[in-house]
Amino acid sequence: MKQRCFATSGDSRLTELAPDALQARLSDGEGAVWVDVEDYRKEELEAWLASLHMSPGAVRACAEAGGRTQVSLFNQEVFFELPALAAVAGSERVAVAFLCTRNLCVTMHPKPVAALTKTADALTRDVELSEASTAQLASSLLAGLLGPLIDGVGAIRSKVLEMQDQMDRDPGGVELGEILDYGSSIRSLDAITSEHVACFGKLKLLETSVLDISGSSAFQTVASDAQYVDRAGDRIEKRLDNLRDQYSMNQQDRTNQRLAVLTVISAIFLPMTLLAGIYGMNFDVMPELHFRYAYPAVLGLMVAVAVGMLSYFRSRGWLK
Repeated sequence: MKQRCFATSGDSRLTELAPDALQARLSDGEGAVWVDVEDYRKEELEAWLASLHMSPGAVRACAEAGGRTQVSLFNQEVFFELPALAAVAGSERVAVAFLCTRNLCVTMHPKPVAALTKTADALTRDVELSEASTAQLASSLLAGLLGPLIDGVGAIRSKVLEMQDQMDRDPGGVELGEILDYGSSIRSLDAITSEHVACFGKLKLLETSVLDISGSSAFQTVASDAQYVDRAGDRIEKRLDNLRDQYSMNQQDRTNQRLAVLTVISAIFLPMTLLAGIYGMNFDVMPELHFRYAYPAVLGLMVAVAVGMLSYFRSRGWLK
């Protein structure tokens, strides 16, 4: 089991804490402590949480985490779980569980989560918490998990707008496979974002002194951002649906144009086929057969009919 421990300092920044100093810092009861747990086995996680005097229900919830988005309230702890991206948009989905007490926030995930590493670096170097509380710390971590979703949706939106412009200028320049790929990507991001919105909605309804997260302005901002990203994802899906419909219409138009050209060509050759059929019949009495110039005359008539029909169709714009 890998652990990284952090604690708030006097200026509300996080400083890294040695794991063996965790118990002493928690005994002080001041500030906020964050422990990030990764690559753990169920048994060792349960033993470690029991050593921190967590309630049996909270320990069981943490050990069984990884299945669904949920929020649970215990006597001295708040547990919630939500999905996140392992790295950037398009990467693997990972479940991240939170266990919060008055001065401790534990994050648990079976695989590395780049957003949490990035948030830890920011909070230990550049960013200060507005207050040294678990609610503020948890809100900052949730904002970090939402960041890759915001970036992913923004990148897809830019690509979709480019495809729409390309479709207006040159419909043949947009491939169906590209539209379908972006559709799959935005649905994956939207599924995660929707679960964030659901989780944040449940956290807002919590009434407990253990984690007063609903009163945190940072959490309110994160919840609003999640709703914005969720709506943006829905709008992008509609744009992609319109692109797919437009692509299908363009393909149908191209097919119709080809059929129109083939129809015109068939119409041009139809009179020649008629003449060839007539003079290909085996009748004894056909006066034209004995006329010296019948063959070139018929060929000339065929050419004249074909040229005349071609000129007529072109003048009517049927060959465009």
